[in-house]
Order: sequence, then structure tokens, then C-alpha cells
Amino acid sequence: MRVVDLELALRSHGTGSSAEARLAHPGSKAEAVLLTDAPVALDSSALLRHVLDATAYGRALTAQLFADEGLRAAWARARALADGANLPLRLRLRLTAATGDLHSLRWETLRDPLTDVPLACDERLRLVRYLASADTRPLTLGPKPALRALLVVANPRDLSTYGLAEIDVDGEVGRVRKALGDIPLTVVGDHEDAVSRRATLGAIQAALRAGPAILCLICHGQHADDDTVLWLEDDAGNTARVAGSVLGELIAQLAQHALAGRTDRLRGRRGAPSQRCPGGSRPAPGPGGRRRGARDAGEALAGGGPRAATGAVRRAGDRRGD
Repeated sequence: MRVVDLELALRSHGTGSSAEARLAHPGSKAEAVLLTDAPVALDSSALLRHVLDATAYGRALTAQLFADEGLRAAWARARALADGANLPLRLRLRLTAATGDLHSLRWETLRDPLTDVPLACDERLRLVRYLASADTRPLTLGPKPALRALLVVANPRDLSTYGLAEIDVDGEVGRVRKALGDIPLTVVGDHEDAVSRRATLGAIQAALRAGPAILCLICHGQHADDDTVLWLEDDAGNTARVAGSVLGELIAQLAQHALAGRTDRLRGRRGAPSQRCPGGSRPAPGPGGRRRGARDAGEALAGGGPRAATGAVRRAGDRRGD
């Protein structure tokens, strides 16, 4: 897909955070470095005050990220280039493991600093968070007909017990199939074409052994302690809460890794992510409204091997996707 790419690489250091902006478009073989070491003052304590209001949180986060005039100019230049070429603009946020609490911020609430429109609601924009992997094993990409994809959709039958919305498994499968085109798709989840009707950790492991090049996991998730908890299924179809790090370790132990991975952690239809744990306990929010030190599910997946792992949070029933 032809897009204009604006990459913002965020780095943490002793005095705060900084950003580097790179611009790439289909008409050029080289990236343009728009600016380097632009100061970014991200105040997680200030954001925490807006954790129950996605609009206010997004406006505060956007104001913090684009406080520097150079970053605002880079965004305006990228938007103008994309609009002039009649192409979508893809904002790529690149975070490293060393950026610590930046992973816990609710990047999905970002808004256009020029128009104040939520990035997730603008069909001309794509918001992607890239996570690096330390795996040094070489990866090779075969011809497109040889590519295969694995889609896991976990929709436990007892989600309503925890105040969580059901996931439209058939709809998710249909949207992923449309996006992949002629790439063969294996499904794990409650779907008529699934190789396993239960999205258990064992079923995921068995499907990964077939060596799919693309892995997409759609499930509910919440941050707890130093990890992300994924709401998968047990053999009876009820909730099985699995740490994201466990999935990352499982992937790391495979003889062949997926080349790309994506995790979609869904929210309930009422907006705020459910923080209710089995047994009625509630984890205390950390910076940005998430547990302090929580690892993102996409970060855990990247640590397991996929070089182009992305993490996203969206509401259950949201039909947008890339």
C-alpha cells in the first residue's frame, strides 16, 4: 500500500525524552531527516488526571508530544505532502525497551495537532507503534504466495462476568481475510473454519509450529504488575488469563519465528478498559493510567522474535484496521 511515512523515534535519557522525525514517501528512495533531538516533555502524572476521559487524555498527550515547534512543523509538512499526493499518512511511533514508562502511555488517544481530530478516527491516517527485537537470528522473506498467516481471536464465553464486551469473531476473521487478500490464513478461535475452536495457549503454540510468517492476536488485555495479561481461553471456552511474557517466551522457543506480529487488545464498548480482575480486585493504575512497569503485549511479542511487532488498543466492534 502506498503511504507517506512519518516516523517519530522517541528516546529517554537522564534529562527527559527527545524525538527524531524522519519522512519517507513513495516518490523517493531516501528518507528525509526532518529534525533530531527535539525535546519532548511527557508528564505521566499530568496525564493520569485524565485517565477516565479519553478526549482530555488525548489532547493532553498530543500537547505534550508536539510541544516543540519543530515537531509541529514536521507534522504539518508530512500532512501537506500526503494530502498533495492524495495518499494516507502513516505515523510510526518507534519506542525502544529503554523508554520505560513511555510504553504505558495511551498512544491510541493521540489527536491531530492541527485539527484536533483523533488519529484513530481519520481514515486518511494510520497510527502504528513499532517495537524493536533483540533477536539476532536472520530472517528471510519468501515470495508472497509462500506467505501464510495465523489469526488468533480469543472470545471467552464468560467475558460478561468481568464487564467485558464480546468479540465479533466472524467479523474479525472477515476483516483480516479482506486485508490479507490471497495470503492463506489459519484461524484459531470460535469460527467454523478454525483449526481449533478454542484460543488456548496450547492451540496457539501448535498453530505457530506450522511456521506462519504473520501472526495476529485479537483479545482483551489488561496491565498487571510488570506484564500485560491476555484474556485467552481454556479448554472449556472460559477465560484463561495468560501473561504476555509467557507468549513471548513461547515464540522465542520456536524453531521458526513469525516475520511480523500484531496484538490487538480490545476494550469494552463503554470506552474505558475494564480493570476488574477475577475475584473482584482492581490493579492500581500507574503512569498514564496503566500499571507501573507494565510490559506491553506487543513488546513481549517483539522480544519473542518478530521483527515488525506492533501493539494496538481499540474498542471491541471497531472495524478499522490495517
